[in-house]
Formats: sequence, structure tokens, C-alpha cells
Amino acid sequence: MIGWSVFFHSLWLSGLSVLLAICSLANWSARLTDETMRQVLSKPIYRLAIAAGLCLVGLGAMLVVATWWLKVGWGCLVAVALWEGLAVWLGYAGEGDRS
Repeated sequence: MIGWSVFFHSLWLSGLSVLLAICSLANWSARLTDETMRQVLSKPIYRLAIAAGLCLVGLGAMLVVATWWLKVGWGCLVAVALWEGLAVWLGYAGEGDRS
């Protein structure tokens, strides 16, 4: 039977897939709009996707590693990514109310 480690490894691989897709999409969007990658990646929807990808990477890595200090390090990444995602989400949701 396949253990939980396959699921844990799929989490961080999915996170890397999200990050790669966001970079590719941002590059394509930057070329279409004549903006820099930094300008495109600073938009709320991209920041939210990056935070989600980092959460998946950190969560998967935190569940895979064996030592406690690596778990703490990856947990810090998850916490920072969740904080950023929540800040972007609340700021993005609040923009619609100001119209």
C-alpha cells in the first residue's frame, strides 16, 4: 500500500507547479502589456497565487522532513505565506467595496 509520504511529496510538487505556472503566466502577461515582470507579479491576483504556491511547498516539505528544526523552518515559511495571502485577500476584497 502507498503511504502518506506520496501525498506529502505531491503537496510540495503541486506548490512548485503553481509557482512555475504563475511565473510563466506573468512573463506572458508582461510581454503583452509592455510591463516588467515585477509590475505584473505585484498585482494582487499574482501575489495571492504565489502565496498559495508557497503554502503548498512549505506544508509538503514540513510534512516530509524528519528533524524538528527543519519542520520549524518550513512552518515559518507556511506562516509567512499564509500571512501574505490573507493580507492580499483582505486588501483585494476591500478594493471592491470602495467603488
